[in-house]
Amino acid sequence: MGSLKKQFGMGVVVWAILFALCSLPTLFVTPFIGVFTSYSEPVAGWMGEIICPAESEGKLRTYATTTRDKYGNLKPATGYELNCVNASGEVVRVDPVLYSYLWIGLVIVLGLVIAGGGALIGTLVYGGLRGRAARLKDPYRQNIEPR
Repeated sequence: MGSLKKQFGMGVVVWAILFALCSLPTLFVTPFIGVFTSYSEPVAGWMGEIICPAESEGKLRTYATTTRDKYGNLKPATGYELNCVNASGEVVRVDPVLYSYLWIGLVIVLGLVIAGGGALIGTLVYGGLRGRAARLKDPYRQNIEPR
């Protein structure tokens, strides 16, 4: 039984190392993916189901605004906000920020789940290769006569 506990502990260590290696690039890439995809109508619809009140749907509204560059000068920009619209076309709720934060968070969590799955697959491959290597050594050990 001690050998089984040792193998399990080694598998956990290998998984943790592989998860750390897989999740580091994921944590840098997924926020950018979330930001660039948050300005689309399908994302507004999905987030509208979470944020908007009952019997209303999320619609993305764009508008012209300004922002400042690194020198403090004003320059034109595009603003985005989620409007919750009911069946009669009235705007029930306006959300300029929450929907994008939720979407970026969901994309990051999805990236971490994929990294965890990849680490699990890597751990299983490592365990299989380690077991195969141990079986290859066994015939030589079996032919040694005891003293």
